[in-house]
Amino acid sequence: MKVRVPASSANLGPGFDAIAVALQLYLTVEIFPASEFSVIALGEGQKIIGDQDHLAAKVLNKVLGNTNYKVIIDSKIPLARGLGSSAALALAVATCAGATDPLLVAAEFDGHGENAAASFFGGLVGATFQDGHVIAKKLPLDARINTLVVIPELELSTKSAREVLPETYSRRDVSKQLGRLALLLAGLADIDNFSDEPLLDLVHEPFRTALFPKSEEILESMRASGALSASWSGAGPSLIAFTQDGSHSVELAKAVQEVLDRIELRAKIVNLKPDLEGLKVI
Repeated sequence: MKVRVPASSANLGPGFDAIAVALQLYLTVEIFPASEFSVIALGEGQKIIGDQDHLAAKVLNKVLGNTNYKVIIDSKIPLARGLGSSAALALAVATCAGATDPLLVAAEFDGHGENAAASFFGGLVGATFQDGHVIAKKLPLDARINTLVVIPELELSTKSAREVLPETYSRRDVSKQLGRLALLLAGLADIDNFSDEPLLDLVHEPFRTALFPKSEEILESMRASGALSASWSGAGPSLIAFTQDGSHSVELAKAVQEVLDRIELRAKIVNLKPDLEGLKVI
């Protein structure tokens, strides 16, 4: 069996650990019985040592109770960039291994459900853990929406990005956050309903900015250049802007590149349409 799984961008501003969108950036996985565990990695992730600490080995051991397989991974999803690479890999391997609930397996390894759910279902999803399983639903997503993603060369692990977050938040901030999430979802469902005011996050981005200070100027340029919304992608350091499909994305990319040149940050700028298919056996 060969499985293709899309990347995902979670949080999207005020949707911390709750929403994610699948993107047209993919990895494929195949597994074959073997006398011992091995990994052939193509594309991203080639530098990861293919031993028992490899995520693929951990997933195989959980699903099958052994790791006697050769795993072939061909990934275009950059690692440690906030694009759901770990969730995508865990989901693909669990599916190839015949897991009863590959979404749950991937979400448990990831620690939260929205990235794995977006990669599984495609499109925009909302997800959460409840009573030991993942509840996930696809949400409306306007067909006119496109994304522009800035992928810096620097890496930022999810663990490091979570360590800077506070343990508690004020009721006022939580209330504001929920209101902004509701407005964001209204805009993603119909871009004509996007708020004229930026729907800024209060839960994670203000605390993670210290890990990537240059993100502020890039996000400000995205918003000033007409992005419908601009935020960190997952735990970063990638940044994502929602745009209306067409020439606007090109103009936005030019504006962002000017900022990158000025602040001397090496990064890729890519236009990615939302993936609507999710996990696919090919």
